[in-house]
Amino acid sequence: MLHPRVLVVFGVTIVLLSVSAPLLQLAAQTKPACTSRCGHLDIPYPFGTEDGGSHCYYDAGPSRSFVIICDKSTDPPVPYWNNKSSNIPIVDISVDNHEMRVMIFVAYDCYDSSRDRIRWNAPWATLAIFKLSSTKNR
Repeated sequence: MLHPRVLVVFGVTIVLLSVSAPLLQLAAQTKPACTSRCGHLDIPYPFGTEDGGSHCYYDAGPSRSFVIICDKSTDPPVPYWNNKSSNIPIVDISVDNHEMRVMIFVAYDCYDSSRDRIRWNAPWATLAIFKLSSTKNR
């Protein structure tokens, strides 16, 4: 018999500490000729998709921290942070609140009747220039 011990992490709030004040003044606006929406997500600058070119998002260098990949193979389309293989879908972006909410896998540990761990999942994410909120992820 399995005795699961589950740690559930549904939504994670990432704090956009690296976004400068002048950059925030441009926020809440999508640049001209750039995608403004992916599924249910509004995409404010400094975030943007690659389909309009690199001028659509703030270029933070190799971290690609402001790139949103819009997976249009689903209905509705799903926005992913940084790249689709990151498997980190974006739920919401609030530049005014300096926050981006994402979904991350559920962590779990499963034990058999002898208390030996037989299955587990320990998800992780590299956030590059962003920080996890210590007050909104409890």
